[in-house]
Amino acid sequence: MRNLKSYILFLFGILSALSIFCQDIEDAHYNKIGRITNDGTVEDAHYNKVGKINNDGTIEDAHYNKIGRINNDGTVEDAHYNKVGRVNSDGTVEDAHYSKIGRITDDGTVEDAHYNKVNRAKGIKKEWAAAVLFFFRLIL
Repeated sequence: MRNLKSYILFLFGILSALSIFCQDIEDAHYNKIGRITNDGTVEDAHYNKVGKINNDGTIEDAHYNKIGRINNDGTVEDAHYNKVGRVNSDGTVEDAHYSKIGRITDDGTVEDAHYNKVNRAKGIKKEWAAAVLFFFRLIL
């Protein structure tokens, strides 16, 4: 009996540790639609890799093709270095023409341009969430 208890505690510890290294993306009704792991891998709700955000800001699709880039200033570009939008320090997300298309709050709530909650990306960098949800739509 003692071994079973130790095993259960060990398993619980492992599962808890794994949950620290990835953050779920949810729809407006808290249903999981995907996740981003700590290394930038973007997965759909079924854990299929749909893309990756590399440390240098490069964004790749599931086949390792470069589809964009996040610059240090929050500007997001496509694979041909054309600006597709920007994430401001306050979480406001703008398209290439500086029109507000959404916002990501400090608690991870993702809103559309009319402040309607559309997703939740708690614990995910705002730039990553915007790239995945607004600009490249890696998770639908």
